[in-house]
Amino acid sequence: MSGSKFVVKLKNKPKSKNKAGKLSTTQLLRQLPRQYEDVEIRDAVVGDLVAIEGVKVAGFDSTRNVVEGATIENVKSIEVISKAVPKKKGADEKYDPLRWPQSPPIIDLMENFDEPDWFDTMVFMVDHGKHIALEGPPGVGKDTAVQQLAALKGVSLVTVGGDAGFRRRDLVGTTHISNGTSFFEVGEYAAAAINGWWVLLTEVNAADADALMYINAQLAPPYVVTMQGKAYPVHDDFRIFVSYNHGLIGTKPLPQSFKDRFFSIKVPFFTESQLKRRLLSMGMRKLSSTDYPNSAIVQYGVKMWDAHERGHMRYQITTRRLADALLLINVLDMAPDEAIRVAVISAIDSPVESRAAKKVLEEVMRRLPKPTRLTDRDIEAGLEVVGADIDSLIVARKVLDGITPGDN
Repeated sequence: MSGSKFVVKLKNKPKSKNKAGKLSTTQLLRQLPRQYEDVEIRDAVVGDLVAIEGVKVAGFDSTRNVVEGATIENVKSIEVISKAVPKKKGADEKYDPLRWPQSPPIIDLMENFDEPDWFDTMVFMVDHGKHIALEGPPGVGKDTAVQQLAALKGVSLVTVGGDAGFRRRDLVGTTHISNGTSFFEVGEYAAAAINGWWVLLTEVNAADADALMYINAQLAPPYVVTMQGKAYPVHDDFRIFVSYNHGLIGTKPLPQSFKDRFFSIKVPFFTESQLKRRLLSMGMRKLSSTDYPNSAIVQYGVKMWDAHERGHMRYQITTRRLADALLLINVLDMAPDEAIRVAVISAIDSPVESRAAKKVLEEVMRRLPKPTRLTDRDIEAGLEVVGADIDSLIVARKVLDGITPGDN
């Protein structure tokens, strides 16, 4: 077993009898047999540690609470080690200090998916081995498009939400302790890179710098995932999709070196017709395009985004807020302007932004043609016309049937 190495994860920090607080090789080795079940053997199997030729303890790593070994002379010369009987697993039980996540289920195709203009470009670049960066406003279907593509291709998709930011350990995994035994729980991102799944990182511009540096190792040479001191090659089928909203409060600009690893697609806000189709898929009543409530909501959404683009406000309107306003209109029969105030404007924290949103609403309502208000006299006149038309139809039918008008 010459050249073998081992790592022992200790339950407790080893005690030192040295005044300097350091442990000698012999002192460290004497403490290993008591915790033999926590040994990870490289190039060997559990239970063979006492028989490995040429082991030398290099030192104790207090940050990871492990003892690392390297090759020298016969370790059996140490009496305590030579007499130790390590705890062995069952015949069919394998020791694995890493706990891997299960493969995510394949996503079902969305029936109401409205394919954007840039979707085919994304498919083409993914087929040619590219990773994709989607930059655009919230609620325009960036993440939905990735989910639909994963469903079309029949691949597993891991989603890592970065709305609150994420660090390197959120990607690679963390160490846990269960029943006195420590183990490393592999992160879904790291498992995806090794197993060839796809990953969607949302709001990637909120990530910490150490997370971006770690991702770079999978997108450029040496194309590896490092965990617990071991390097795993990145699978050829692995793809990363990152989505983000440039300039969103709480985020920071992405390094150009990081952006260069991706094929970038700038996702625009909806046009008026696209916004109407999106809201229809979210529950808007299927009325004519000139219907007053529909027109008010659609026009307000378009004007709000235009105001943001022009720098009049930092607030970014989303289809989710507009859909809430539609729900108030459809269920509670609210007027469109009141529904917008309740669902959209009241949710804006900044007083300055809220006033700007109110001005946009006033402009939209002023320019929209007002719905016709019928008086009682209008309704009576209409009924008279309808009644006269019905009488004319009855007379015409009798003539066709050979009945003289006036006969019963």
